[in-house]
Amino acid sequence: MNKLKLIFTLSIFFQANIALSKNETSSGNNEITEIKMNKESLFFKDVFLIPRNYFIAKNATIKGIFMAHCSNVYIQKKPNNYLYIKIKKKYYRGRIGIFDESLCRKFEHRCQMEVHYVDFDIPWKIARKVRRVNIINIFTNTKETFNVNRIAARSRPYNGLTICVPILYWYNNWLQMFLFLENWRREGNAKIVLYYKSLSPEVYKLLQYYVETKLVTLHPASNYPISKTMNPFNLTHGMGTKIFLNDCMYKRNSKYISIMDVDEYFYVHSGKNKKENVLNFVKRQIPLHPTTSFFNFKSYHISYKNPYIEPSFNFAKIGYMSVDKKNYLGKSIILTSKISHVGFHNPQFESLNDGHRFKSSQAILLHARSNYILKKRKNLPEIKILYEGERKDLVDRLNFIQKQINITLPFVYGPSMEKNLESCMSQKVKKTAKVCFAIYDRCKTTMDSIGKWIYAEDDFVNFRNFTIFN
Repeated sequence: MNKLKLIFTLSIFFQANIALSKNETSSGNNEITEIKMNKESLFFKDVFLIPRNYFIAKNATIKGIFMAHCSNVYIQKKPNNYLYIKIKKKYYRGRIGIFDESLCRKFEHRCQMEVHYVDFDIPWKIARKVRRVNIINIFTNTKETFNVNRIAARSRPYNGLTICVPILYWYNNWLQMFLFLENWRREGNAKIVLYYKSLSPEVYKLLQYYVETKLVTLHPASNYPISKTMNPFNLTHGMGTKIFLNDCMYKRNSKYISIMDVDEYFYVHSGKNKKENVLNFVKRQIPLHPTTSFFNFKSYHISYKNPYIEPSFNFAKIGYMSVDKKNYLGKSIILTSKISHVGFHNPQFESLNDGHRFKSSQAILLHARSNYILKKRKNLPEIKILYEGERKDLVDRLNFIQKQINITLPFVYGPSMEKNLESCMSQKVKKTAKVCFAIYDRCKTTMDSIGKWIYAEDDFVNFRNFTIFN
């Protein structure tokens, strides 16, 4: 009997003794609890029924996305076929993969957890009827019951562009957010999905307006339960942002998807007095590159020619351009019918050369970083960011929105919180404390002393921790 058959036989033998694991997760305050956690624990974000028009649907129908330790002995085994779904009397084996194994060897091994996925190829006629699944760990003889998120798979494919925004934490720049969202509102065929850990009250109230208009979907980012022996947050790079970006992809059925920060804009050179719609531009390119899975835009910093931030929005009309050397990978519009997972710049598991990068004379990415836009620059190419009609529209829109949300927003760009976060997030602090991203408790104490914040866990309806599966 080969090893796989032996494992499968053992799983059947032990099925009577499999108990549902009880995840007594910590509160939204990340208080320390007596939860059983170790390097073999899995931290599940969600389990999805995969839309049939997605590329991965050729090989799977149900997908789980989770965080796991780089040293998880079960995942390290080859083959790592230890997660199964049991439906009636039949077992379906899961295929497990890691997003970026190289991350486990970076940052002096301070980053020890990475995003993983597990795909189950269950016949569609069975999978589409399933509302809950029991995922079984055949090594620990335990199981966990998960609700299957079927919303995307049961929806018509959205023919517009879904913008997934990385996690916002201690974010207070309402003006930057307003410019970003109004840009996509003008595009007319986009939906924005934002995940957040902490927002200023002004930003939160502004976002609630856009939620009501259906432009924005706002999700509180999940927390990790913390035990006396393990704090997953300290081991996770960038709060595990990629798990939320792929949650964004599989929670919605969208033909096109892009990962963008709120200081980034696609820009198509039209040579006219009116901007060209970016998605329509990309759609015209698809027949010219039929095998391409993503279309990439080279990134350029912009600095406003007029540095005076005032309510006329004249400052936002013209900018100076310079090559963004740090963000050399740019950003992409990705076809979900040709990729399995998304990354920050390109599809996960694909390199820049696998896609089509537009010439800078065709289309670019404008990167309006807060530490660049007000820099005094000379002898650089100029670019017209806003047309006069768009500027006037911004003035009218801001006045209208302020009335709708019953608040007068202070017309300032920021202020930036970077200096305040140095005590808990600087490279020196992280290395000394042996944490991957931030000393979260120290950050929270510092930021709470500065002002009021709306935290993800304040959303009692939608917030939930990761589900631990041992």
